[in-house]
Amino acid sequence: MTKYKGIVNIGNTCYMNAVFQCLFTNSILLQSLLKTHRKILTEEFLNQANDYHSNKTTPLNISSLKRVIDRKTDLFRGLEQQDSLEFIEWFLDAVHNEIKTKINVTLTHNTPKTVGERKIYHSHLSWKKEYSKGHSSIVDLFHGQYQNRFSCMSCGSESYKFEPFVTLHLSLDEKDEPINVVSCIKEHLNKENLHGINCKKCKKDTRHQKQLTILRFPKFLIVSFKRYSTTDKIKTNVVLPLNIELGENRPHSYKLTSIINHHGDNLYSGHYTSILFKNEFMHSLNDESVNTSKIKGSPISSNAYIAFYSCV
Repeated sequence: MTKYKGIVNIGNTCYMNAVFQCLFTNSILLQSLLKTHRKILTEEFLNQANDYHSNKTTPLNISSLKRVIDRKTDLFRGLEQQDSLEFIEWFLDAVHNEIKTKINVTLTHNTPKTVGERKIYHSHLSWKKEYSKGHSSIVDLFHGQYQNRFSCMSCGSESYKFEPFVTLHLSLDEKDEPINVVSCIKEHLNKENLHGINCKKCKKDTRHQKQLTILRFPKFLIVSFKRYSTTDKIKTNVVLPLNIELGENRPHSYKLTSIINHHGDNLYSGHYTSILFKNEFMHSLNDESVNTSKIKGSPISSNAYIAFYSCV
């Protein structure tokens, strides 16, 4: 059974504590990292995770891990409040760069003939180019792939671009009514009209329609909400269902595993907490404090900033 432990705030490190609560309790991530050739950051992270799951009853102190992070980057040095989203994206990338290995990827496709076959081939080719020089379990667990389709509105010709992602950055508008995270994702993937895009067939700039889709779904999906497009916080309530399905042709089922909340009106002030979901219980973690209660339906919050979903 997973044990949940508070983490000591060593000086405005709540943004870091909230992230590590979500990562220390990800058993698949921990098991995958144990199989790698590790360097100092990954090794210290696993040491701290081991202490987190030990029988010690005192809150975890991550000072040694913070020192390693400070040696790796100056982004989070000192004791100023930082952004949890910026931190987790940096951390996953830093671990990836420590443990990545070169792999040989061979595409065994026949010569693509149809539009669909060419699309699949080029998506695989893009994935190969992106990761053949550096692949890791971070890629396997957290990376997905977007497909951008650009359609000329004059001649109808289409072109495709493929790119990886780690986080779905979802826009929010100020609304009185709660909005479901699935609706936010659908809005994120909506068609968009673009002007002044060069069309090779028309041989001039024309209007294009851009359609974004998720081609590869990650094992662990991270979504963030753009609550700070201006200096004011967007306080719209977001509904985070315990279970969601994404994708049209082949739906992918996900379950909610954790949430990082930001309390306050400014991104670089206020306070970060996390909530972890396991079976019928939710565990609210506020630095050293741990409170457990029964889940009473889908969470709804105006403070939800980052949500983690696991593919089932």
